Amino acid sequence: MPGALRERAGRLDLALLGTALVLTVVTWPIAEFEPQVGLDPSWRTALQMAAHQGLDFGRDVAFTYGPLGFLREPQLAFPWLGRMSFAYTALMQAALCLTLLWALRRNLGSLLLAAPLAFLVVAVSVEEPVPVLVFAIAVALVQGHLPPRLVPWVLAATGALAGVQLLGKLNVGVIVLALSVIALFASERPRRRPAAWFAGGLLVTVVAAWLLTGQPAAAIGDYLRSSVEIVSGYSEAMTVENPDATWQFFAAAVLAAIGLRFALRGDPLGPRRTRLALAALWAVLAFTAFKSGFVRHDGGHAGIFFAAMLGGLAVLPIARLHRAAAVLLLLGAAAALVGARGADPREYVTPRAQAQAFFEQAALLADPSTTNERIVEARERLVAGTNLDAESRARLAGHTVHIEPYETNIAYAYRLRWRPAPVFQSYSAYTPYLDDRNAAVFASAQGPERVLRHAVSAVDGRNAAWESPAAVRAMLCHFRAVSTNPVWQVLARAPDRCGPPRLIGESRSRFGAAVTIPRAPDRRSAVYAVLEGVEVAGSERLANLLYRARQRTATLDGTRSFRLVPGTAQNGLLLRVPAAADFAAPFGLDQAAGQLTVTRGTGSQPGGVIRVRWYAFTVR
Repeated sequence: MPGALRERAGRLDLALLGTALVLTVVTWPIAEFEPQVGLDPSWRTALQMAAHQGLDFGRDVAFTYGPLGFLREPQLAFPWLGRMSFAYTALMQAALCLTLLWALRRNLGSLLLAAPLAFLVVAVSVEEPVPVLVFAIAVALVQGHLPPRLVPWVLAATGALAGVQLLGKLNVGVIVLALSVIALFASERPRRRPAAWFAGGLLVTVVAAWLLTGQPAAAIGDYLRSSVEIVSGYSEAMTVENPDATWQFFAAAVLAAIGLRFALRGDPLGPRRTRLALAALWAVLAFTAFKSGFVRHDGGHAGIFFAAMLGGLAVLPIARLHRAAAVLLLLGAAAALVGARGADPREYVTPRAQAQAFFEQAALLADPSTTNERIVEARERLVAGTNLDAESRARLAGHTVHIEPYETNIAYAYRLRWRPAPVFQSYSAYTPYLDDRNAAVFASAQGPERVLRHAVSAVDGRNAAWESPAAVRAMLCHFRAVSTNPVWQVLARAPDRCGPPRLIGESRSRFGAAVTIPRAPDRRSAVYAVLEGVEVAGSERLANLLYRARQRTATLDGTRSFRLVPGTAQNGLLLRVPAAADFAAPFGLDQAAGQLTVTRGTGSQPGGVIRVRWYAFTVR
């Protein structure tokens, strides 16, 4: 390369790097860096606590997130974990900005045109950046656009990123693996060497991270099993539909189809294998984003899909075919994303405020004394926001504690000895395996010594007594109340007070038909129902894999309806509990009902025999 051209390329690369760094700062994604009150903030803090305490993922904690999950959910709960999560977020944000800028500059032929479009994509795409980042890398690898000297380093770094994701959030790690494998097979280079670079980065990262986070080698199977259970059960247990957002399905179909069309066209001068690989990459991105955005179809989750489509369209070689069409398409995808979120973009596209947040957080973490002061202040705000009463605190002092149903921030705020059931937010224990894991811990003498219960509504209109049914029965049998008020209840471990279950009857029904709940055999017995036939089966399994299952609803006495989790209905739903053995209001488990009706879908869609086996057990 002549000297003048080499000098010009160097200036362009410096301009690219400088622009990427500016974009990283003005699109900084961390708005709330300190622990907050609420459902989602609680599991984020729980990831920090699990890492800080050195809990074993898969054994002590069963979640989609693994021992590196705290990196993906940055919080200033503990000094060094906060610094590490901040640095990881900065690295991912910079990598995303740099990759998008590079791809857009190549497609548009100008950094001046690429920069505002890259800002648009990153500024509104605050959801899940890693799949888009790896998709962009995979597209570049498939098209052979990366300089040969950089390919080994890019592949090793992508393998390392896959390893971080597998131990950070398993389903995202699987997406990264799928995109990477497609790119490796479609590469024109000899496949053994690129695969070795990728596999080396992956294996070294997984092994090193697993051991450095203190995880026992024997626990990897438990981590994989529990994470797969949570991922696989999500589509049947956590579905939500927004009836006012039907337009989003049409917009999603249009964007996915346009992306596939341009992927198949690819580079008109490129080989057919390249076009097919681009189409496969797009299919993986679109399908996984659709599952993330439309199983639980609300503004936040739908934003994940449209953000992925926006980022994916930005790196496809559309502009090389038609520059104006590419710009209009990106603007249309951004408009769909803004519409799906249902919020004024001025609320989250705030470059000045985001840049200020970046520098303030960096300065905060750089000063140890200020970091510690801010952590103390955050704990004080959590204490004020949760307002745990003095009697409950006294009953918990010095004991290991699990918190129901999800406000794990309490343990952090009050410095409790957190010893959770594996699925530490009970709404996620939606498969028999996960429910049984929690039940076993409640029944074990090695489990938590206290359970702190919070009187809040169950998620998605569920029944709190059925949230994790086997675990609830174990809690009833192995704990007694030592403190109760209208907001909080403290349970203390006690000798098992329940007798063995005994079958007292069977019923057969169908969806939409009521069955009579039998009376308890005596005043000391509780009654629960094991439902078979309400689970996802047959052709619905395929629908659940591709999209989601139909919602089940359980109605008591024709008046009180609750969302029913099909996976755990066979684990025994408590219906009758003797008053002398039940927990005091508002934490009681007795349902005070005479009839039970289960429906499927939006109406009482008939079909399928439901077999109900009724069991009773004595509660002393």
